[in-house]
Amino acid sequence: MIEAIFVSKKSRQALQQAYAVQVVFGCGITGDRHFKKANKKGQNITFIEAEAVDEYNQLLGQAISPQQTRRNVITRGVDLSALCLLYTSDAADE
Repeated sequence: MIEAIFVSKKSRQALQQAYAVQVVFGCGITGDRHFKKANKKGQNITFIEAEAVDEYNQLLGQAISPQQTRRNVITRGVDLSALCLLYTSDAADE
C-alpha cells in the first residue's frame, strides 16, 4: 500500500506531503520538481519501501523519517524490487 506521497516544486526545497496527486505516464507527478525532467526512464517519480527505511534505522542506529529520503512515494508491504523485475521482464517480451 502507499503510506505517503511527497512532492517538491523545486530542487532542495522541503518536501510536502500530498494526499492526492496527478501522475502522467512518462512524465511523473504534476507539480513535482522532476516532472518531465528524467535523463533516464523512471527518474521522474521515485519510490522507497518504508521497511527499507526502518531496516536502515535499526541497523545503523539512525532515526531518519521516510520523508528525509526525498522519495516521492513511500510504500509498505510492497516488494518494489519484484515489481521492477516484473516490469523489465514484461518490457523484454515486447
